[in-house]
Amino acid sequence: MMGCRYPMSSRIVNGENADINDHPHQASIRYQYWSNHICGASLIHESGWFVTAAHCVDETSPQMYGIRVGSSEISSGIDYTVLKIIKHSGYNGAASGIPNDIALIQVNGPVDTSPRGVDKIELATGSYTGTYCTITGWGATYGGGPLTIEHQIEHRRTPSKPEVGPGAREE
Repeated sequence: MMGCRYPMSSRIVNGENADINDHPHQASIRYQYWSNHICGASLIHESGWFVTAAHCVDETSPQMYGIRVGSSEISSGIDYTVLKIIKHSGYNGAASGIPNDIALIQVNGPVDTSPRGVDKIELATGSYTGTYCTITGWGATYGGGPLTIEHQIEHRRTPSKPEVGPGAREE
């Protein structure tokens, strides 16, 4: 999951087109009334909970956002309305490095995981520091390039130390 309010160069670049069936947890956070994709999120529980970066949802009320699941293309899928946003209590978007940049999003009802391309993410159970992981989201296929409509993947190293501590605040 990568934020989309930063310059194109900070989005996922040099990724490969991927199929949503390989990454069924991937969701698109959208402005509810304009349907513009703004950030990625991952489904963590079928009851309607997603995880994302707090900077993706720090400017407006939950009612301004929607979540779309189930498609490799950001222009189609199954839409849900955001009911609640809970940001980490230590999040400070103005701080250097954006510490504790994590938030939970609750949508209007359970997410149907029976269609192909919709499922919750498998959560890590240990430390993967220094290992490669797969990052999914929508982004440019090359630095400075246009946002693609395909789901993109890229391999990157995980952070060398955890930046998220205990605590969360509800908005």
